[in-house]
Amino acid sequence: MIRRTPKTLPGIEKMLLALGRPSAEIIGDVLDVSPRTVKRWIRAGRAPRAAALAIYWMTHHGRSEISR
Repeated sequence: MIRRTPKTLPGIEKMLLALGRPSAEIIGDVLDVSPRTVKRWIRAGRAPRAAALAIYWMTHHGRSEISR
């Protein structure tokens, strides 16, 4: 069970790298945003916290938090 969300998150590039660098189209489809939005987040080096958390929970780091 997740008791709290992480206070700090890795950068979006690092999280996407951990996921095998999925395309902006795939991430956009999963998060229900346009690929253009995802590309903007990547260029900026950050995403809104809700989106960053959603991506984080897909990484091995996030999944390991759930199993604690």
